[in-house]
Amino acid sequence: MNVAITAQRDGAARGLSRWLHPKRRTRIAALIGAPALWMLVLYIGSLVALFVNSFYRLKEDGSGIDHVFTSENYRTLRKVVYRDVAIRTVVIAVAVTLIDAMLALPIAFYLAKLARPR
Repeated sequence: MNVAITAQRDGAARGLSRWLHPKRRTRIAALIGAPALWMLVLYIGSLVALFVNSFYRLKEDGSGIDHVFTSENYRTLRKVVYRDVAIRTVVIAVAVTLIDAMLALPIAFYLAKLARPR
């Protein structure tokens, strides 16, 4: 009985393999699609949750979040101290991104040249 189930599963796997073999783009999409979709859902979901939570306010004693929808947090950002901190944060993020790119690209090109075809 187990032999018949294994043979049936083998037949389905071989059929799928035969169908996918000439379709290179479909194979790549199947391989990368699920993890990319999962990362996109996690990333976009986190950003949406952060954005929605930014409209809530803290309770007066600071012990928790008061679930009242308001733009008070964004009005607070207009103050000079918070604006300076936000601008400094963005400048540092851009600088780190540029430095990483300047370091990573030459290393990636070197490793690509170093690798030999199989």
